[in-house]
Amino acid sequence: MRRATGSHRVRPAPGRGRCTPGADTGESPTGLRSRCLDRADRRIHADHTQIAQETGQGNCAQESDVKRWLGSGTGTWIVLTFLIAATARGQGQEIDDLGQELTLSSTPTRIVSLAPSNTEILFAIGAGDRVVGVTQWCNYPTAAKDIEQVAGYSDLNIERITAVRPDLIIAARGNDLEGLRSLEQMGVPVFAVNVQTLDAMIDAVRRLGRLTGTTDRSDSLARMLTARLEEVDRRILDRPRPRVLWGYVAEPIYTAGPGSLIDNMIERAGGENVARGAQVTWPQVSLETIVAWAPQVLLTSLGGGMQPAGEIDRLREIDGWKELPAIKNGRIVHVEGDLLTRAGPRLVDAVEILANQLHPANPSATETPTE
Repeated sequence: MRRATGSHRVRPAPGRGRCTPGADTGESPTGLRSRCLDRADRRIHADHTQIAQETGQGNCAQESDVKRWLGSGTGTWIVLTFLIAATARGQGQEIDDLGQELTLSSTPTRIVSLAPSNTEILFAIGAGDRVVGVTQWCNYPTAAKDIEQVAGYSDLNIERITAVRPDLIIAARGNDLEGLRSLEQMGVPVFAVNVQTLDAMIDAVRRLGRLTGTTDRSDSLARMLTARLEEVDRRILDRPRPRVLWGYVAEPIYTAGPGSLIDNMIERAGGENVARGAQVTWPQVSLETIVAWAPQVLLTSLGGGMQPAGEIDRLREIDGWKELPAIKNGRIVHVEGDLLTRAGPRLVDAVEILANQLHPANPSATETPTE
């Protein structure tokens, strides 16, 4: 149980405990080549500088800490998200994604964000002027760059965080759990957010709006994001779904499996993620497996160190890769990494971009022959 202080009260939510240990991380893979081959199932966290920003935001944290607040992959987090919305009781009182209830006695005025996605949400709902601490990866909006950097992602600097005198910390999956516990023991309220689907992102917008007293703006934003996604749903209705592979294609090869944010993005944009049948969230796969999957579209996230320069062009000359329908037909789709993998409002931008590429207004221009 979190320690209660004079300014806030935290207790396990009725009927809930901590999330089930042992789940895959669900973060986009970063530092995969050297740091993130985590045991047999390759559990992977994101770190903005190497393969996928965040959700720009992850990292291979110690398994003993991380697993305590990961949930059980594909289903548990989705169910929990909707339960959260149903059981939250009012402004300043919310249930976080560790299943714990946080009650604030007053509206927070000094907020620390421990993930780029959290920072983007806070600014989008009108609470950006109250953010006094961010991570070194928080680069959007531009104003976030001028805020005191108090943490990396998994590496929290307790001295820097406490120096900005926060009255609320918005944490994220992949943060150092022991560091968060230390902050709670010092009397700082911590609210944990875990977003693995577009619906969960919109729910996080509403919850953070209630927590920060910005419900007018947060609810308006949530309605607008929902409407944009529903418009995508209408556009792709009854359209054939091309087989899509997202991946880090240099050796070793990683892709996004079931329960990952990218899997949800591909589905919502009207594609079929070829790796959905994998056994883990971020599987390492062989070229032989990819050839068997026969993806019709290759989705990449170039920039920010997410893909070696020239790697995609090189595939056109490599046996196996060059035989893929996606390569033969030139259906290679690029979406900026921050848009595709950072779990904030700009995810909807990425869905719209991807949907337009998968289902263009003139289908004959890019239509992949039936395989």
